[in-house]
Amino acid sequence: MASDLDKTLESLNKKQYKEQSALANKNYRLANKGKVRSLYYDHNGDWQVSCLKLGMGFGSDFPFCFEIVTFRVKMFESALLAFRYDCMKEYFVWEPQFRLNIPVAERWAIFTGVGPTLCIDVGGGDVSGWFTASVGARFNWGFDNFFSDFYFAYNGDLVVGVNIAIGGGW
Repeated sequence: MASDLDKTLESLNKKQYKEQSALANKNYRLANKGKVRSLYYDHNGDWQVSCLKLGMGFGSDFPFCFEIVTFRVKMFESALLAFRYDCMKEYFVWEPQFRLNIPVAERWAIFTGVGPTLCIDVGGGDVSGWFTASVGARFNWGFDNFFSDFYFAYNGDLVVGVNIAIGGGW
């Protein structure tokens, strides 16, 4: 009789422990969600202006990308002077970007970006429009002024790329 009672109590204790553990984990995640953001903004500033951002992509095409004066306030970022030159297809693209940066660690954020594109064929003068969408990770180097983006993008073709930027944050 005692062994059946012991097994029942042990089973209840395991169930209660699992429930308490799950609740503790949920509370820990909720409590530390703000801490991660605070650490990120303490390290990288509430706002940031990057003067120049250069990058290269690989995939269906081989774009050379550059952005001039990218502006971030907290999680929201815009790059109105974003350009791309595709070396393979020989066209120039203006593609303003609007991004959402979500801090996940002191120096890391994940981001999504979208924006329209305006393509100009360098050889024939053909103009066409499209859109671009990207998702990636941003790493802020130990210096206040440098960061890199590692991303996957769709801009009419699938691209994997990396950028490095110089700027300042406050």
